Amino acid sequence: MAEQSGMGSAQLLFSIKAPQSGVDGKTHISWQPDGNYVAIAGNNRQIQVVDRYGQVVDDVALTAGGVVLDISWDKDGEVLAILQSGNSAIIMWDAAQRKTMTPVETNMKDLCWMQWSKVGPQLAVGSGKGNLIIYNRRTTRMNPLLGKHSKKITAGAWNSANQLALASEDKTITLSTEQGDLVFQDALKGEPSDILLPEALGSGGTKRLSVSISRKSLFIKSIGGDVQAPLDLSFNSKHGDIAIHRWYDDNSVMMGFQTGFVMAVSANKSNPGKELFGTQMFKFAVTGLHICPAKQRAAVCGENMVKFVDLASWKELHDEKI
Repeated sequence: MAEQSGMGSAQLLFSIKAPQSGVDGKTHISWQPDGNYVAIAGNNRQIQVVDRYGQVVDDVALTAGGVVLDISWDKDGEVLAILQSGNSAIIMWDAAQRKTMTPVETNMKDLCWMQWSKVGPQLAVGSGKGNLIIYNRRTTRMNPLLGKHSKKITAGAWNSANQLALASEDKTITLSTEQGDLVFQDALKGEPSDILLPEALGSGGTKRLSVSISRKSLFIKSIGGDVQAPLDLSFNSKHGDIAIHRWYDDNSVMMGFQTGFVMAVSANKSNPGKELFGTQMFKFAVTGLHICPAKQRAAVCGENMVKFVDLASWKELHDEKI
């Protein structure tokens, strides 16, 4: 975490030095839902849980498995799940007791993806073979779903209806119930990634699924409410591959590209694809994009810094950066 300039009300709360999280490689950061704890994992097989003032709550040393692939809090912030390469078990850290629990053994090889439900006790775990496990933390029931996909599960998302969307290297996407029952499966023209289930805003909003296809286009499909024809939005090749996309409201979606270009377009059925915002924010790839609808701000990450966009005026805030 770094100090913020240009914003007088901001201050540095704490920072984590590289040796604590691993010198090289990807760092995983996950805030507890109520914001009291943040978990940090690097490439050194150690999870550090700190409070919002930077005080260490616990150091979780992992004795089995390889590098950490992901860390994720359940919806209540009670348990932190830890996914590792080469480990068929999911490590669980209990926030109340401040210690690890009995690992959840999946008996499945090549685990590669996981995500907690937004509204329930379910944890979905995907494998490199396309298999899926849905684990219920309350009942401790394990529901293995072999062959959900025929190749590696690469991304997934839950919605408030407790439906699970998955993307796979087999060029298909699926939507399933919390029990794993298939709602639909769609074949796509390219490999899907960065799949989202944005929540409809307001009673008249449309529930949607959006997914990047081969990092070149954005596929948007209605999955409830006012069912509309799917959209397939393509973009100028000079912007490069789509690195990440996030929804602002029911009718606009932002994207960051590998070239550092950032764009927002309309997803309204009357004017799909209309550019609302577009600027070269970085020289190199956008690595993160987060939106706060309440503040009407977007935080865009790249080149070891964070820049901001005012979503009310669709203008980059050049005087604000981290």
